[in-house]
Amino acid sequence: MAAYQHGIAEQPRWSSAPDELLWDGGAVLQACLNGSRTAEEHPALPLSPARLAEDAADVAALGVTSVHIHPRDVIGAPTLAGPEIATTIATVRAAVPGIEISVSTDVAGSLTTLVASWAALAAGRPDVASVHVGRPGWRELAQALRQVNVGVDLVVESAVKLAELPAGTTRITVTATQRTAEQLLRQVEPFGLPILLHGRDDDAWPVFTYAARLEHQVRMGLEDTLRMPDGRKARNNAELIAMARRNQKAKAPS
Repeated sequence: MAAYQHGIAEQPRWSSAPDELLWDGGAVLQACLNGSRTAEEHPALPLSPARLAEDAADVAALGVTSVHIHPRDVIGAPTLAGPEIATTIATVRAAVPGIEISVSTDVAGSLTTLVASWAALAAGRPDVASVHVGRPGWRELAQALRQVNVGVDLVVESAVKLAELPAGTTRITVTATQRTAEQLLRQVEPFGLPILLHGRDDDAWPVFTYAARLEHQVRMGLEDTLRMPDGRKARNNAELIAMARRNQKAKAPS
């Protein structure tokens, strides 16, 4: 497991020529393809199953082995309903067989009931689903996911007391800022599970660089940021992932 020795403020920022960075594989890089963003925020945001599958195939070609998505219903609202989940997951899986597919559970409604409806979905079930620690019913949600054979990705966004992890937890995703990253890592690293560390918007690239230096799992995509490190609006998920791959290797310890 990677150890942390320095605060994030001590890590170097992007150089003036990030395109010169190289990457040769190694630590896990996840693509977060859409999040809760709307089509108005970016013209290339994938919302439909077909568009999510296209973007998943594009980032898989760049070496991504995990995609995180927010499935939508026919009007574009986030959903966990069985039919929509089945269609989305099956479509994405057909495009990228063998890649981990993770979904968000950040939707309205009875989450345990919605997840229970996945039991009969077979190939339409995701591999992993996120569970936000501290939200009402989060432990019950984790149990419901385990009952339908879906892995639990615990999301930690603030300091919380975790005496023990729910059964079926496969990873801890830490959503952090430059200021909170080190504190949150101290809290979750003792559990010994894989950690995916990421930030959002202005914190997305600095936290990515910090996580890569510590050799934690990382993620990048239009859910986390719409912009490249130089501030330019990214063309699409593939451009973000290509840059993330270069940065991941360049910032990892030699």
